[in-house]
Amino acid sequence: MPHDSAHIYRDTVNNIGVDFRGDVGAFFGVNSGDEATLCKLEDIKPAAKNKPFRHSSKLPTLADMQDKYFGFDVNPCGPNGNIANFIAKYPTEWTYLKPRGYNGGGAGVHEHYRARDFDGYYDDVNYFVYPNGSTFPRSYTVGRGGSGVDFTLSVNMGNNLKTGSISVEDFKFGGSGSENPTFGNCYFGLLFVQGSTFRKIITASATINSAATTTIHIAESGGELSGLTTSQTYTVYPIISRFSRTSLTNFSNQDAIIALPLIGAFSFQVKSPQMEENIGITAASAYMGLRARLYYDFDIAHSPDTNTITVQWYVYTASGPDDRTGTLLDSGSEFFSASTSVTGQKNTTNPGWLRIYCEKQNVSSVNAETFIQVSEIPPED
Repeated sequence: MPHDSAHIYRDTVNNIGVDFRGDVGAFFGVNSGDEATLCKLEDIKPAAKNKPFRHSSKLPTLADMQDKYFGFDVNPCGPNGNIANFIAKYPTEWTYLKPRGYNGGGAGVHEHYRARDFDGYYDDVNYFVYPNGSTFPRSYTVGRGGSGVDFTLSVNMGNNLKTGSISVEDFKFGGSGSENPTFGNCYFGLLFVQGSTFRKIITASATINSAATTTIHIAESGGELSGLTTSQTYTVYPIISRFSRTSLTNFSNQDAIIALPLIGAFSFQVKSPQMEENIGITAASAYMGLRARLYYDFDIAHSPDTNTITVQWYVYTASGPDDRTGTLLDSGSEFFSASTSVTGQKNTTNPGWLRIYCEKQNVSSVNAETFIQVSEIPPED
């Protein structure tokens, strides 16, 4: 049969195609030949290049896969894009959309269940974004002799991208047309937002495929971060930009962007030495797992680290990056000197955002706060 323990494939030598029960069902350990059941299995890895996806063709091509972003819900914004809609939809971008069958998407909408979609499916795959090798600071303190702040994106390419995964050269910005660049020929970017008027974009100077890690540098000059205001907090949306914007620039009708997977939106604060906290929250993330299980984790850092302190922490639901009226989900305390990690999980519906607040025990003026967007995509193992 055309499958083994690692992947499913079509036997071209003996002209044996992929069979639902004999190959797909057997590969996933499911005793079923039902097309709908097998094309909607929770065990299907979204990062796999060859997997079920929504399309009306019975024999889709690579171009069809690129037009549908290999089954992901990806919606480019621009040129002439509605940035407010992009921001609102950001949390659900990169959701894996499995086929719904004949008329499953409404009358006349045909999304066939195709065994051939599994031809070339590998189970051990990874995303082109490598979060653990990326750096997204949550704050920066000006006036301390630094040159500025760096945000880095690490990408799995070459031997670091596992066989059967979708590469930055497989995805195309805007679909399969020859005029459209691959993601690799686009730019890692950040969209800084504050309220309804401050929406500025900045990108790395080099394309994503230029190196395994690309960096956005916002320089400090005259005691300020260029383009940002000290003592202000911004919501930052990691993006892929079709065009280079090497300094913070107002988002314009000429810009074209796509949400970056896995990272999620985060808050970023520009601090002065006078307002610098003794504790800070770093590496915060949250995602929805199976069966309405919310997972979250964050680190608490303490400076200076010569003394041990007790920090009380609280996790609240939030409707957005400025909502402080949400419900308390969890709380606790940590006794440490330099840093400590907190992980937790709760059964709940997706609140959209979490607000994390920490303060030193009995010293409420020493506190820290951050907001994180809850991702629908679990992190890689």
